[in-house]
Amino acid sequence: MARPAFRAGLAAVAALSALGVVASATGFHHARPHGGGCRAAPAGTGAASAEEVQRRFVQTAVVRRYEICSYDLVTQYMHAGLTRAAWATGNIPVQPFPTSDPASVVARFRPREDRAGLRASYVELESADLGRATFEVVVVARGGRWLVSYWAPTPKLAAPTPQG
Repeated sequence: MARPAFRAGLAAVAALSALGVVASATGFHHARPHGGGCRAAPAGTGAASAEEVQRRFVQTAVVRRYEICSYDLVTQYMHAGLTRAAWATGNIPVQPFPTSDPASVVARFRPREDRAGLRASYVELESADLGRATFEVVVVARGGRWLVSYWAPTPKLAAPTPQG
């Protein structure tokens, strides 16, 4: 007969598995959104599709909310050899914006470069607990859809002041 503590441990593991929660070095992350899986990456190589991929990448990978949903939004290079299961842990090679309230992040996108097969934008992220930070995101057209190929913080540049 199984011991009560062992049965309680099995029940806890089953409950966490049912919720889709996985442990990572940075805490607990939901492996998938409640109520179903991730939305499919938008098809097409129009401007609206590129902007949607950028927005969804920020909402998932960057703010560390439902990270697994960003796996299909990035290039193989951005995967850095991680499998889908490893990506789901939340320990991913994407510079985060580690706010305590991901749902409150305001993102402003400013296009920087737009040419056939490549779109680059500056992204200003803002939250009450972290303030503002600016990043650069690049998406490339691959296989009839846009994928994120680059994400990094931009250096802070001060506006020139008159010498006098």
